[in-house]
Amino acid sequence: MTRVLWTEYRRGTGPVITAITAVVSLLFLYDEGYGWPGPWMRFAVDFRSMLLVLGPVVVVLGAWQAGRDRHHGLNEVSASTPRAPWKRIAITWCSITGAAWLGLLVTLAVNVAVIAPHADYLGGGWAWMIAGAFVGVGVHAALGVALGSAIPGRLVGPVVGLGVVVVFEPMVMSLGGGTAQLVTLPPFMWLNGPPAQLWACTQLLQLAWFASVIVLLLAVVAAGRLVVPVAVAVVLGTALSLLPVEDFIGVDPRASELVCVPKVCVTREDAGLLPLVTDAARRMLARVADVPGAPREALPSTRAGVSAPISVPDDVRTWSGRIRHDDTELRRAMVSRLLYSPCASVGTGWLTVVVEGWWVGEFSPERHSPEAAAWLARVKQLPVPEQNAWMGRALSALRTCGRAELSSLR
Repeated sequence: MTRVLWTEYRRGTGPVITAITAVVSLLFLYDEGYGWPGPWMRFAVDFRSMLLVLGPVVVVLGAWQAGRDRHHGLNEVSASTPRAPWKRIAITWCSITGAAWLGLLVTLAVNVAVIAPHADYLGGGWAWMIAGAFVGVGVHAALGVALGSAIPGRLVGPVVGLGVVVVFEPMVMSLGGGTAQLVTLPPFMWLNGPPAQLWACTQLLQLAWFASVIVLLLAVVAAGRLVVPVAVAVVLGTALSLLPVEDFIGVDPRASELVCVPKVCVTREDAGLLPLVTDAARRMLARVADVPGAPREALPSTRAGVSAPISVPDDVRTWSGRIRHDDTELRRAMVSRLLYSPCASVGTGWLTVVVEGWWVGEFSPERHSPEAAAWLARVKQLPVPEQNAWMGRALSALRTCGRAELSSLR
């Protein structure tokens, strides 16, 4: 069997699928630069999200290979041999799925090598999300094989498959609840949300549903008995769709726990970030130690708002785990959530620039208006106690958007 699969891999589109899968998945994960892809759950959700792009690619290539086999009469040749029809279909599916898996394994290996040295927290059930990506590729391969084998014309099957995946999966996903778990795409709302927790029982149910869809699609092509595959798929799909989304994914309380040194905290999931940001955060806090109403602590960006602490951003590491910003940019990122408040309608742009320039200690006249530069110079000429009092009123005005407070600063 191994020799048969290897021959099928080389004869068909296997090498092409492997190369395309590896390249597409790596480009998908690193399309916005070479930032650190961890921690594990964040990477797992991103990895599963690749199916948004990779799924249609696998469907098209699978349909093209199955359509080519049909065009060259391989199905008729197989029918004249003692081999059962389903075996020929299964071999085609295995070669396409295995080829895509090889490409995914390349991407997985690269990211594991990058994440593992800097990620200590292994909880949350993130491995289920990875498993779903691999099985999801199998679903797309089965759909491609089914369409390519059933529809005459070598290009019609790939086009139909592409349309089905691009339109159908997002449409089902938009229904929400357990119904959204019927497709291979991940819950996208968790891409930038709090650390997630997956539960084994419902994840196994979803994987079983995916497997039943694969068997059903291949059975349709092989013209086999469909009663059992249809019954199993209906039962699993119904059970899956009736479950609330909370049974599939929720907030991981342990990953969200704070890990702290004096005045500076990160989540347990991002504990490796703490030694990289502590010095900069403490300097930012020390700068406003005598400013009335100023922050007294630094918290993760998912917990910091416009009212209290400065925020420790969790997306500032390079692929090697180092801080990708220089010191000034890192400190500016820590106060951006605090300063860029919802007060744009009352004209606070100049005030945000002035406070940031005073707080961070860096100001570029080329990037900002002459008015902001003049106000910053005026504030710096005040005695230190008056500077602190002015900054306290400025921070209060940015939080409340009070016109009276803003007017008193001019």
